Amino acid sequence: MLRYTSLMRLLWPGSLIATAMLVGAAACAAFSEDTASPPVAVDPDGAADGAADASDAMPFDAPADASAPDVDESKLRMLCPPANGGTTLATAWITRTLFAPPKGERMYPFAIASDSTHVTWLAQVGTSDGGADTVPYNGGGSAVVMRMGKAGLGKPAVLAHDQMRATALALDGAKVYWTTYEGNRSTLRAQRRDIACGAVCPEPETILTFDPNVRIVRLIRPASKVLFALAESGQVYRVGLGTAAQYIFQSGTYPAITATANHVYTSAGLSPNLERVQVDGLLPEPTYYTFPPVAGGGVGVSPIATDCTTLWMVRGYPDGRHIVGRELLSGTVSQLTILGQVDAYDLAADARYVYTAAANGGGIYAVDTTTKITEHPYSGNVFGLAVDDDGVYFGEHDPNGGAGTIKMLVKK
Repeated sequence: MLRYTSLMRLLWPGSLIATAMLVGAAACAAFSEDTASPPVAVDPDGAADGAADASDAMPFDAPADASAPDVDESKLRMLCPPANGGTTLATAWITRTLFAPPKGERMYPFAIASDSTHVTWLAQVGTSDGGADTVPYNGGGSAVVMRMGKAGLGKPAVLAHDQMRATALALDGAKVYWTTYEGNRSTLRAQRRDIACGAVCPEPETILTFDPNVRIVRLIRPASKVLFALAESGQVYRVGLGTAAQYIFQSGTYPAITATANHVYTSAGLSPNLERVQVDGLLPEPTYYTFPPVAGGGVGVSPIATDCTTLWMVRGYPDGRHIVGRELLSGTVSQLTILGQVDAYDLAADARYVYTAAANGGGIYAVDTTTKITEHPYSGNVFGLAVDDDGVYFGEHDPNGGAGTIKMLVKK
């Protein structure tokens, strides 16, 4: 059983108050933020039939009489740059441990995000429920929000604790945002990223509460001061920070979400429809694209990710799960690779690889989008991941093998 007091001993040995004050002061002095919003990028997604759509090839705030730009993939990458893909094969990357819980105790990481210097994540604390930790393992427990430097040196900062059923997290400006679920309501909360608290944390800011019986399980930040929230049952909300949540549409069972600079895309494992909406919340298209049926395979796709030029997706086939791509410029759908019988829980992409987070022994798969060679740099139980120029970040979820450890695949 992981007790919060023992976690505090790991993070702040000795005097909790004095050490926490020193850690907090250092964090404030060294606080580095990625506050700039992504550039408004040309997002020339093809229409559902694969034909070019000139009106959609504009930034959403372009003048009404502007002409369609002549855009190729290299220009798309300049306007909406994905993270770099590193300079070596995934198997040559160094695996760096950023954080490990106290010996014999367990935590269950869910959402994870990075900025230029730190990694921020939330993890549910292990409890004694027959020794299986089934409640926090499945996201029903109490979470802590933590932050650690990418170098993996020193102690991590705790930003909040006792956050019930929290599994979704995103960064914007100087704050980290997450959702809790208590009673029958999801609440969006926030805390500054430069604090480090001990046994008592500052009360997180309450931003807003969502509709009843809607549990938010995913947050993404497609632009400055804009979050999109995805519910367990597929409801999609846009949150312009400082405004009420705007309901967009409903996806389906086993939903997924990703974004370019101009559009947010959602899908579901049990729905054939790919949906999209502009980042400003306008022009929702709940049937933007419909996947043709696969004999003996899955109905829809989940999870999904994008590298700004292609939408990458996981779909079930008779021989297991495949990663497929849909080019945003032409609408062409093609196969990338066969993952096989893996439990794909999350997907991310950079300029070279598509990464899959897989549970139950899967770990991390990295597929080169040019050569289609699949590497398997980490074996384990992974629920979520994040990717940036410096590395790939994820947490171990296996209760029998290092649950709560946060790792980084370092890009060379």
